[in-house]
Amino acid sequence: MKILISAFTGFNYRELLLPLSPFLDKDHEVTSVIVATPAATFHTELLPDLGAKYVFIPEQKNQTDYEKVIQTYRPDICVTPTAGLEPRDIPLIKAARSLNIPTLTFVASWDNAYKMERLMTLSKYKQHYALADHFAVWNEINRQHLLKITPLKTEQVTIVGAPRLDYLVSRNLPDRSELLKRFNVPAESKLIHIATTELYSSDYLVKALAAERGQGLPGDIQLLVSVHPGGNLAAHQRYAAPSGAHVFYSFGRRQTSPVPDFMYAPALGDLMMHAALFKHSDVLINHSSTVTIESILADRPVVTVKYGRPFDWWRWRRSMVYRDFQQHAKIIIESGATQVVKSRGQLIQACRRYLPDPGLHHAERSALTRQLVPNAGGAGRRLLDLIKKVAILSR
Repeated sequence: MKILISAFTGFNYRELLLPLSPFLDKDHEVTSVIVATPAATFHTELLPDLGAKYVFIPEQKNQTDYEKVIQTYRPDICVTPTAGLEPRDIPLIKAARSLNIPTLTFVASWDNAYKMERLMTLSKYKQHYALADHFAVWNEINRQHLLKITPLKTEQVTIVGAPRLDYLVSRNLPDRSELLKRFNVPAESKLIHIATTELYSSDYLVKALAAERGQGLPGDIQLLVSVHPGGNLAAHQRYAAPSGAHVFYSFGRRQTSPVPDFMYAPALGDLMMHAALFKHSDVLINHSSTVTIESILADRPVVTVKYGRPFDWWRWRRSMVYRDFQQHAKIIIESGATQVVKSRGQLIQACRRYLPDPGLHHAERSALTRQLVPNAGGAGRRLLDLIKKVAILSR
């Protein structure tokens, strides 16, 4: 069996191809994996975890060129890891359809159906977007949403989970000492992880926590401020002084990448260290990001911040973060799995409760995990089984 998988960006690579690679490597029925990617020329440098079974071809710009690729390599199925509506997906999906090759899209995150819904209302997509024949999603919520906003039938949407989150339940994660060594902090430190967003500043959160160090909060807390790998580190670097926070890109950022879309291109080791960050942090603080799910899957306490900077009510209410609370993040707020805070005082109080009692809200976190990431740990295998099933049934 031959599988063609697109990886147009490093995020696509992280979401699908990289976590699938161990299963693809071991599956003797899969004879080759054709990877369509702008990183093809530099695959040895940027995609070092992919071995001899993989054939790398440049990303094509139109349907005709993809038809030539498909005719040359004759894949049994074409798989895309994005939402099936991005411009770079469309020519591949249309080319496969024109040649009667089945297509499958993995909806890469829990909020992507909302993004699809918004894109489908834009005039430039209405007449041109292309949906794959089959979709794989994280959970039943995503499945029902997708069925609601598309003409897809029930049998075309399958729940598999989230392959990139499988690492969070791995027994082979780096231990706490390895994580602490990365940041050169004392072994006895309490770790508060603040996950930033490009949608709204986190400066007021870092400042508030730093001001309480040794007073309302323990003196040995270390503030780890992670920046989205596609974000602007310089915009967040100012948090470091005078708070003493450790501000860093999420593991896998490549400052010298020869391919702009692969400035983020994590290796397997990066994903393991990323998972260890959630597993060994004492508290996670964020607004509405997917990192909340990563932390609850690691069974670590989460503080959900639902208030903005002082005297910034107008921009806060108009921010994309605030919109998230009305959409996909609403389930988290209502679950009781996190401590939702609406003021500086509540933020400090939530940390004071969680630091000595990380088991607080364990039952609620477990319930939300079962709802959002069912059967965590086996998503990669389930997704490959689905890919093979769709390919075989379409012969």
